[in-house]
Amino acid sequence: MNRFVIVMLCAVLLVACGSADTPTVPADAPAFDVTGEWAYEMIAADGNVWDNGTITFKGSASSGAYNQINVYEIEYTGEYTAGGNALQLTGYLNWQGTFSDADTLSGTWVDDQNDQTGTFTATRNP
Repeated sequence: MNRFVIVMLCAVLLVACGSADTPTVPADAPAFDVTGEWAYEMIAADGNVWDNGTITFKGSASSGAYNQINVYEIEYTGEYTAGGNALQLTGYLNWQGTFSDADTLSGTWVDDQNDQTGTFTATRNP
């Protein structure tokens, strides 16, 4: 019996440790509606422009899909979730952002495949 309890406690601890690094979006309602088209610019950790283009969000204020087209006309797709002032995008890159106001976003991005990181800014297109 003691061996079973120890194994179960270890399993719970491992699961808890694995989820600590996973960014989360608050469960409360989004402060702003991200749907629509935005212009973005991504800066790499070395200070150079990594990418820029447009990103279009379709769905609800709290979740949906995005379509990103960069300066080279390469298209990427993924999903987004929003809550409070936070926004998270998952897909080719993982983005974590916050709304400054209804038309301005900023945050960080991670490219796990190429071990790159940086920051981004985005403004809603009229």
